[in-house]
Amino acid sequence: MSRVDWKEKSGGAIIHQLKRLGASADWSRERFTMDDRSNENVRQCFVKLYKDGLIYKDKRLVNWDVKYQTAISDVEVIQKEIKIQILLYCLSTCFGRGTYHHCHNTPRNFVWGCGGCCASRR
Repeated sequence: MSRVDWKEKSGGAIIHQLKRLGASADWSRERFTMDDRSNENVRQCFVKLYKDGLIYKDKRLVNWDVKYQTAISDVEVIQKEIKIQILLYCLSTCFGRGTYHHCHNTPRNFVWGCGGCCASRR
């Protein structure tokens, strides 16, 4: 489902709920926050905050929703530990002068996909 489809399906329901709660707003100025203009304004704001030293970049894990293709806040995620068997596999690749060994670990259900990637010359 694209962001526009989601807005058409869910956006009206959200506005309806806000109106029922008594929210008083100038509804003629309503905007979809995921449209291109809004996204550009948000991007410019983050760049300015970064340049002013008020926010910073860092490397960390991000919760990614594969269905909606977006990041999810930590508070929206239910952490659940599961026990799975992890496999270790090693690949040897030859690039001109030497042989390189790459060792990886992966959950058992990912092995077929990994094998396809490893066999590819790309």
